[in-house]
Amino acid sequence: MLTVLFVSKMATLIFKPTLKDRLFYDKYTHAMSFRLMHAQLLRGWDHANLDRSIQWRNSNGGYSWRQTKVDDQQRDNLHAFLDVVASLNEHKIVLTHNYAYIYTNSVEDLEMLADLDFVSNCYPTQAVINRPRDTVLLADPKYQYRTFLKERYLTETNMKTLSKFLVNRKDCFRITDELEKKLKAGNTFYTMSHYFVDHNDLSDLVMLQIVCPGIVRKTLTIQAK
Repeated sequence: MLTVLFVSKMATLIFKPTLKDRLFYDKYTHAMSFRLMHAQLLRGWDHANLDRSIQWRNSNGGYSWRQTKVDDQQRDNLHAFLDVVASLNEHKIVLTHNYAYIYTNSVEDLEMLADLDFVSNCYPTQAVINRPRDTVLLADPKYQYRTFLKERYLTETNMKTLSKFLVNRKDCFRITDELEKKLKAGNTFYTMSHYFVDHNDLSDLVMLQIVCPGIVRKTLTIQAK
């Protein structure tokens, strides 16, 4: 497990290498995920929008773990975080329910964020380019291409059509056990961006797009390590 050390007033981070074919978002060398309660309410990125979101949450939320109400301390923390973000160097932040992911070229900014009292569970990473762009490195590749699927909702009919196409063409496509299990479930299905199929012919993608239009996210070339 990645260890994060804290010394004196400034956090000292140990960055876990992330092997990639490009920098994060093509421009950032470092990244960090961290826990920040109600982080998703920051999406307006200004104090007025934040207060409106908190008011709405406290009036209508509290019905699930994703919509717990915001107490006074958490409200103050979110406003303080907005002020901190305004002082950062160029960066990109992605928000989920109670977590944030920041991408930057400034290690000092990440150390400063990790030192905030209301931030926890910091996992810093560093992009390490270890292969040509748009490639996947495998020890013993059996296929030439890896195609990733888009995140999208499939109706039961869409899912059954896609399942029949992929599962019955194992001579053309290799699908993971996780993806095959979900395809065979026989109900509605939300494809995730990490789902992929391996194949040897780019023309296979033509049929895949016909069977399920818009399902292809990107295709990478597979190379041996």
